[in-house]
Order: sequence, then C-alpha cells, then structure tokens
Amino acid sequence: MKRIVRRILARVPQVPLVFRADSHHTKPAVLDWLARHAVHYVLGVQVNAVLNREVQALVTRASATYVIMHGLRQTVLRGTALATAAFDTLRLRLLKVAARVQTGRTFVRFHLPVSCPAAEAFHRTAALASAVHAT
Repeated sequence: MKRIVRRILARVPQVPLVFRADSHHTKPAVLDWLARHAVHYVLGVQVNAVLNREVQALVTRASATYVIMHGLRQTVLRGTALATAAFDTLRLRLLKVAARVQTGRTFVRFHLPVSCPAAEAFHRTAALASAVHAT
C-alpha cells in the first residue's frame, strides 16, 4: 500500500486518494499511516451484536431529529426564508444561538441578541408554543 500511494501521489499529487478496505485493515497503525499521508479511508466493518446495538441507538436519535426538523420546517418556518433550508442551515441558525434564558414557575423566556438573524422564526415558535396548553 505504501508503495502504491507514493507512486500515485508522485504522478498526480492533487488527486485525493480514498482507501477502501474491510475490517481487518482497521488496525491503528494502518489508520495512522493513512491519516499522516492525507489518504482518506472508508472501512467496511463486520456486523456484530455490539455494533447493531450502537447503530440502532444512533438511527433512532437521527430519525427523531429528522422528524422534529422536518416538522419545524413545515409548520413554524412556513412562509419564511428558512422554510426550504437544509437541516444543517437550521441547526446553525436556530439551534446554535446565544441567548439569555429566564425561567419562572410558569414561563420560559429567551432574550435574543438584537442582531439575531432568525428572530422572526423564534417569535413564531414562541407564539405557537404559547397557544398550546398542556393538560
């Protein structure tokens, strides 16, 4: 592998290399060498009970996140510039926002910065949330 990578990089150094291998190549020494030489890698990992359990938890969280973000776009963000935004854009603009939070027995207030670009979406969300009464 070392010889092949050197030969390829000597001829076409600007081309990104991707190494595809099965799980027996997941030894730390191999992965470290690939990282040091800027070789990307994709590894096929043999399925086992531990991996299935870990992946299932991840899939469940990802599915729940997708449903929440999709619902947010379809309801709260309808009619705004964020209604068709990618989920990563929503995460950056709506979820990673600095705000001062004030709580009381019957309320939660978010004090947003004056320059918050998504203030309209936050206000719409607050208006919808205040219309919902928990029983």
